[in-house]
Amino acid sequence: MSVLCLALVGISGCVDTDDPNDPVQDPVAEEPQFRDLETNFTVDQPTLPTLPPAPGERGFDVPTWRLGEWWKYRMTSHFDGQTYDFLRVVAGTEHGNYLVGFPVDQFVNDVMVLHVPGYGDIKRDDLSYDAHDVPYTPLNFPLEEGKTWTTHYESTTNPLTFVVEEVDEENGTAFMTASGGQGSGQFIYDAELGEISSWISPGYAAYEIVDHGYNYSGVVRVPHDHDLIFFHGRLAGVVDLNSSAVPPNPMLPTQTISIAEGYDRASFALIIFDGIASNGQDANGVGPGNLAMARGYYSLKATAPDGTVYETTMMPGDAPVSITTFGHDGPSGDWQLEVVAAGEGAALLEGIGYHSIDIELPSGCVQASANANHHTALCKA
Repeated sequence: MSVLCLALVGISGCVDTDDPNDPVQDPVAEEPQFRDLETNFTVDQPTLPTLPPAPGERGFDVPTWRLGEWWKYRMTSHFDGQTYDFLRVVAGTEHGNYLVGFPVDQFVNDVMVLHVPGYGDIKRDDLSYDAHDVPYTPLNFPLEEGKTWTTHYESTTNPLTFVVEEVDEENGTAFMTASGGQGSGQFIYDAELGEISSWISPGYAAYEIVDHGYNYSGVVRVPHDHDLIFFHGRLAGVVDLNSSAVPPNPMLPTQTISIAEGYDRASFALIIFDGIASNGQDANGVGPGNLAMARGYYSLKATAPDGTVYETTMMPGDAPVSITTFGHDGPSGDWQLEVVAAGEGAALLEGIGYHSIDIELPSGCVQASANANHHTALCKA
């Protein structure tokens, strides 16, 4: 989610460029996700171990996650103060990546839009993943005190420098900091959990792992091979959010967005923030603060190819940040977007499209998806 980036530094600093000479672009960046360019759908036969690691087995090298290993998170969005509890489950592997998803009946679109923690395709050798189609690597194994590296979050124009500040061998934790733009903060890696147990980025979001276990039983939906398909809106009236604001690129309030074939589902948000007022967060960096209120009028209306309408508005005097999330099956086709941004802020549609893979645990067998037929049954449950 790029709202904070837009609010603080302007759209010109947040939009990716394709210029290979961009000085902040990582020239050796790899794509963590496998791209199904030729429908090469070959989910691996279940081979991950299922037994919990032995005491002391996990240290500060890259962990081996278990089939059915799960974590329960509690996350707070700092944009609006909303709190979410959700599960993250390892459901299998494909093309060298872990496949990580939600219980099929507990899919949380809000978490997908926030891009943290990672869902879908997670690289096994460093636990990195894509956010806005850009590799995000918050861990660099082995974790050693003083180690530093650079990654990007949501944009190649948003580099973050991570530092391992302290490794506590006795408690099995590593304390890290990240400086730079959006995504900066403080993080704790817990070796026993094999994951970042505390992720705090002031002004963006914070989560903690509140429970952890193995041998999850049930159907897990993996949002596989996801892409940023929506990042469209208007800033301060008519400026196109999908281009540089310098010089301004005015556009009409209506727009057609064509989504390619191949996605069976999309998770997206209608986002409005009212300029300067939206920066007035409380003492903990959460929400817009008690005294802030919107001064302009904003509206968003997105009409899906099947005619489903998603819309929201902000009136003067309302809270200056509004984020409403949705999921939509069968997003391919032409979407119609109508935007009014009559104020100092912006209104935008942001979201990702993906292929759903439904995997039954503990067997690790792929089921025919409820929404897509490109991943057929791998084995009989």
